[in-house]
Amino acid sequence: MGKTISTESSEPRVSFILATLGDIKKLTSTLDQVRDLKTPEDELIVVVGDPSFDPCLLSKETRDRVDRFIIESDEGPAHAVNKGIIGSSGRYIRQITDDDITDPDAMSRVVDVLDQNKHVDLLVCGGTKDISGNKIPVWVKDGTNYGSSVVDPLTYGASGSGFVLRRSSLALIGLYGNRLTSDAEIVMKAIKVGGCAKFCRIHLFTHSINESSHVMRDPAAFRRDVRNLGREYMGSAGFLKWQVSRHMTSRHTLVGKSYRLLRRLLHSGRRKVMRRPYDPSNSYPTTELLDSDSRHWDGGFS
Repeated sequence: MGKTISTESSEPRVSFILATLGDIKKLTSTLDQVRDLKTPEDELIVVVGDPSFDPCLLSKETRDRVDRFIIESDEGPAHAVNKGIIGSSGRYIRQITDDDITDPDAMSRVVDVLDQNKHVDLLVCGGTKDISGNKIPVWVKDGTNYGSSVVDPLTYGASGSGFVLRRSSLALIGLYGNRLTSDAEIVMKAIKVGGCAKFCRIHLFTHSINESSHVMRDPAAFRRDVRNLGREYMGSAGFLKWQVSRHMTSRHTLVGKSYRLLRRLLHSGRRKVMRRPYDPSNSYPTTELLDSDSRHWDGGFS
């Protein structure tokens, strides 16, 4: 029987993969940010979907930050990222986009977490989503046990901007699916095949979502893909059960509001007796979570 010997010291630490359409202004800005993010131990692979793109249009200083260009047409963002993954050689894989800002210090903390927790295949980190100026924290409270069920990525979210994958685990998890909900799917797939996906309370990214985003351009198509994804991984009965539960507990549906009001009325007396001081693990402190230095970003697993 053959064997594979890996010498970690000879591998890059992180393979950063940037999938882009090749807009020079955006690409230059992103590569300027990567200058502070990428260490001498890392590699950067840029996958450009425009076959006519010429790297020489970038300044030499900017171009030299890239270890490898892959320039050819693709079938979408997930397909482009997969090309970069296949060509990568780092211990960990981190996808970046033209619209993302990654905190270098947080990235170093993430690497430490993965180095110390060899059982984790896919780390889902938190951050901030900026939707046309409306900033929303991506955070999962302590005790959630994220990754215990394929339902979790749809219930609590799965933003690809917060993903860091262990490259050796791709043999188990596989690559991204070429669909609108490819981020959620790879987490669900990791859980379904027995891999370990964990949410880590580290504020890793700020992700801007604007009118050009596929979620904003065609929200109906995105919702359809969510439904299809749910049925594929939960089955029709499991997906229906999840949908009912989601509407019952939502703050935004009439059913959910009515259910929550009924619970408050039934338990109002008991709540007065059992009221406790503020506990961050049982609340959603939006203002504090937008501060990456908040105590809530403690580096633990949710």
